[in-house]
Amino acid sequence: MDGSKRFRRPCVTGSSAGGSFTAYAATFSSSSRPGDAGMRPSLCHHGWLLLADIIDKFVITLLFVSNKTSRERQLSAFWLPFLLIHFSRPDNMSGFSIEENVFSPGQMLSANAAILGASNALYVHVIRSRPSAGTLVPASFLMYALGIFKYLERINAQGRGNLRIIKILMKMKNQQTRFSFHHTGVHGPLDNDQALLVAHSMLPITKCAFCDCSVDMDPDDRETGRKILSCGWESMYKVVEMELSLMYDLIYTKAAVIHVWPGYIIRIVSPLIICAVLFLLTAYDKGFQRVEDIVLTYILVVSTLLLDVRWLLGALGSTWAYTFFKDSRWQRLKHAVVCDGKWHRLRTIVVSMSSRFDMKHPSSYRLWRGIMGQYNLLHECTRHNDNPISVSSMIGLLYLQPQESMMQHEYHDRRGFRIPQDLKGLLFERIWEKLKLSYTPGKVQEEEVVQFDPDELQELILIWHMATDIFLQKVTFADEKSQKYVKLISKLSNYLVFLVVVCPNMLPVRKLPNKYEETNKALKDYLSDEKKPASCKTREQKIAFILEQMGDGNSTSSIVLSDSNQYAGVLRSCFAKRGYIDLVEKMGRKSYQRFRKLMPGLCSYSELVTDEELLLNLIFDAWVLLLMNASKGSSRDSHAKQLGHGGDLVTIVWIMTIHANIFGIQEENNGVC
Repeated sequence: MDGSKRFRRPCVTGSSAGGSFTAYAATFSSSSRPGDAGMRPSLCHHGWLLLADIIDKFVITLLFVSNKTSRERQLSAFWLPFLLIHFSRPDNMSGFSIEENVFSPGQMLSANAAILGASNALYVHVIRSRPSAGTLVPASFLMYALGIFKYLERINAQGRGNLRIIKILMKMKNQQTRFSFHHTGVHGPLDNDQALLVAHSMLPITKCAFCDCSVDMDPDDRETGRKILSCGWESMYKVVEMELSLMYDLIYTKAAVIHVWPGYIIRIVSPLIICAVLFLLTAYDKGFQRVEDIVLTYILVVSTLLLDVRWLLGALGSTWAYTFFKDSRWQRLKHAVVCDGKWHRLRTIVVSMSSRFDMKHPSSYRLWRGIMGQYNLLHECTRHNDNPISVSSMIGLLYLQPQESMMQHEYHDRRGFRIPQDLKGLLFERIWEKLKLSYTPGKVQEEEVVQFDPDELQELILIWHMATDIFLQKVTFADEKSQKYVKLISKLSNYLVFLVVVCPNMLPVRKLPNKYEETNKALKDYLSDEKKPASCKTREQKIAFILEQMGDGNSTSSIVLSDSNQYAGVLRSCFAKRGYIDLVEKMGRKSYQRFRKLMPGLCSYSELVTDEELLLNLIFDAWVLLLMNASKGSSRDSHAKQLGHGGDLVTIVWIMTIHANIFGIQEENNGVC
């Protein structure tokens, strides 16, 4: 019995150390933004690391109660610094969520317990056994010092990832924000690497946006930024994508502590320390040690060395390093690294290696995945009959709160919509046009982007969603271009309702009565009405029945249903090339004012709008206006949380608007960026 215990527990300890390396290696092969690689792989990596964290703390305790010989305890104690290195997490992950960046007493207690537990085990089983431990003593000291430093570095990185701390650090500089643009004079849109270097220059703007503080700059820098952002929506969109990815680095990775002198020094010294440890380990007397324990020890040391070399090359080959050395006060170092092209050569090697292993260019991981959450109110009301929730979706909802479900861009049994490139081009080109209306300097605007009251935005989204959906269910468009607009309108409508229903914190909505619940209840009441014809089985038939019952909009107490039915009637009249002015005039005062805000183009035309393509453009315009208004004034913490899951459309539009407000957009740029 004693013999079985003696051999069983070392195996448990060894398997735990191996589990730590497995989790570490899983993250080694991941991108710098786990959310960009897809939500499910990201959750897998987080699950591995969380599980290993729990097991590792159990193993530290297990060393004190296991029945092992003194010699076996020496080698097991030598593993503890590797567990500390695992606790420190890889360079591309400092925390699983933004809440981890706010330290609680429990977190500090856990950190102290891990360090003290490892220290005590090292002292008891290695230092006190100095004669028999031999070269394992200095090897343990070196690894322990490295593990402690990396663990403290992780704690520092998490603290610096807190938005409140970022704001304090920015204010502590107490100086005017200076921009040193790394790239100018390019003809045409920027590629990924060019956009990434420009994004480093403009990162203070995004940091100030997330931290709610102001940013100043010289007129010359403002003009340079205006030229870069005036190359077209593609360049502006790509720069904003890259800025948000850099913001992700600051919040969720160790970028803030890596790309400073202490961070670079430890990454250069760390492989040298591990090489020294490997040499000392070869000189250690391995008598009375289990073969599997010795093999595992070498695996841990060699694997840690390979990972450290990986992190060193990644740190020096990143654009963060380029920015750091370019802004360095040491002119010789700046000239040697940046001007002589040494960094670019190293970057080429790192990109080549990364592309070979990951099959993607490193910069591509920084791009938004293009996924928009989807929620259709009419479909939701009929879903229980037509599309019941799957068992797997129900299990998922047991583990995900609505906020977290939103972060996956999923709700119930529906996945988010990945917007294709052609529809993305239509959307951001229209956003670009709206930004130019408001932010072209030195130009008298004939039209301004409509501003909606945040208190009524939620209700407006629901009204226009219902009106649009009812209209699109009743009409068909033959030509391909119109069908593209119809698809984009439908998906954008579902996306904004998704934010209203699943994550209202992403909208600038104060504490108001839940209009969605009221509308949902009223709509279900109509669908379950006993007067409903027996033939009314499909979704389209139910919608037609709703229209028939609501008539002119006065038969319902729901403002959302009443207004949406009236607006849909106007749209149908336009499509049928009938007069719609009388329908507009019949609206109540508030309903008319809202409709005029949503469709200013329709109300301003002297002649009736009967062109199908023009009508779709006006409907699309209304959704773009709602999207741009939805991006303003929302919770910065919500945007930061969503960054950890790949970003969101409304966040991109928010930052684009801030850039346009600061720099303005030139009307003519002659193709020069």
